[in-house]
Amino acid sequence: MRAKLYLAAVAASRFNPDMKAQKYRLSNNGKTKMQALGAAMRKLI
Repeated sequence: MRAKLYLAAVAASRFNPDMKAQKYRLSNNGKTKMQALGAAMRKLI
């Protein structure tokens, strides 16, 4: 299940404008790429 959420979060952070904005905002606040992807995975649930 985790792998499927990871793949969906990667795709969403590239193509979904809301997820892209969230990833950009988190990375500007000092979070790593994996932390931003983890947040996207939790948001998808």
